[in-house]
Amino acid sequence: MSAIYSLLVITDTILNRVTLNWKRGKRTHVFLDEFHVVFENEQSGVFFNSAWRQFRKRGAYPTAITQNVEYLLDSVQANTISGCAVVPGARTVAGQQL
Repeated sequence: MSAIYSLLVITDTILNRVTLNWKRGKRTHVFLDEFHVVFENEQSGVFFNSAWRQFRKRGAYPTAITQNVEYLLDSVQANTISGCAVVPGARTVAGQQL
């Protein structure tokens, strides 16, 4: 459970930096690897869903990276994130050929 809290603290810190850069007129690229981990816990999924929207509102370029797309497709929270797209990198998504 402490890993989830660590994830929330790190995400909040990133959001604070994105906000600071936005106020300075800078756009921020945010790369999130192993993105499926965020949605393994409902609390972190809800928090990150909100953070993702705030990233976009503040002119950031959030990019999620994962090898386990199936987890994201199964998550209601992950599917409500605006601006998400499955980008070729894997040859199949949820058993379907890209």
